[in-house]
Amino acid sequence: MRFTLFSNRRFRLAFYAFLFAALIALVAILGVTNRKQGKRKLEASSLLDACSGFPALNPTSSLAAQRVLNATGAFDPFEVYLRSLNVVFASMTLASFDVLKATATYRFDFVALGDFSEDPTVDRPRPKYDLNFTIPGVTSMTFAKGKAMQRQDVTIGLTGDVNDYPFDTQESAVITLEGVFRNTTAGANATVAVVPIVAEASGSSQGFRIDFPPDLACAGTLADGTPAQIIASAKISRTFTTQFFSVMVSILLWILSLLVISISLNIVMRGRKVEPPVIAFSAAILFAIPGVRNAQPGIPPIGSNVDVVGFFWNISLCAVGVTMLLGRYFYLATTTPDPAPPKPQPSQQTVVEQIVIDK
Repeated sequence: MRFTLFSNRRFRLAFYAFLFAALIALVAILGVTNRKQGKRKLEASSLLDACSGFPALNPTSSLAAQRVLNATGAFDPFEVYLRSLNVVFASMTLASFDVLKATATYRFDFVALGDFSEDPTVDRPRPKYDLNFTIPGVTSMTFAKGKAMQRQDVTIGLTGDVNDYPFDTQESAVITLEGVFRNTTAGANATVAVVPIVAEASGSSQGFRIDFPPDLACAGTLADGTPAQIIASAKISRTFTTQFFSVMVSILLWILSLLVISISLNIVMRGRKVEPPVIAFSAAILFAIPGVRNAQPGIPPIGSNVDVVGFFWNISLCAVGVTMLLGRYFYLATTTPDPAPPKPQPSQQTVVEQIVIDK
């Protein structure tokens, strides 16, 4: 029975337009979701919240800080507010990571600000004191007075199970950052003191979502005189776009493999003739499955959980189906007798001679 609504031309056009609009909306949503990953814009209010317990990092009584917080100009409030503090700003960027090797590389970029810089007016001032920053159990970074503060790369470990792709989650080892400085200008009276630090953690990678709880932290001396360290850790997971695409590919491979085995069973069980295009179609799907499987973004080597519930079965079903088709094809080729040769047709001369004899 024919669906009468589709006989209406306007209904068909509206239905196709709806499907097209839904597809465009889905692509746009996935694109926007994927674009949101990465470094976010920081605000001065976030810095106030993160550093509220550190007297040296919370100059709310200063007129400069109040002007920054109330400003609506074209400058960056966070940067201007940050430069009004006497701190060392540390940018921790997750530069790269390898979920198979379970390693992550952070890039540390330090900038001395306020009283810790020789010239606060320049973009990247040199430190006024000898600075030393330590990640206990990992490394120590030292910057001499008056020397440029070069970027430093630090490699740490990751924990997580990549076999859970595309729903795997990796976490970097906890980073504990602390710093001290020595006022060499004091001569014999020089002492070592804790460096006030404002640290920002960020990172982005294609196909991954990276979260830092928190992504802005402070270290130094609390109001009661207790030293505080920066503790940060990255949580790495696949983006929704990657997960959606991987699930769709797995569903597609199941549909293709079931299609191949269904066609093969139908032909063999009903004793039908096997046409060569059917064998070519099934064999093409069999050899295309590994390539389609490897086209998934960031998929680990063969053997993960997604292969156990999909790829292994897909390739097995297709292989069985192709084998059945080939077996049926060769069986028919060897058991079917050759057709009888056609009877020779009498020539025109033979027909005329036969007519003359009959007369």
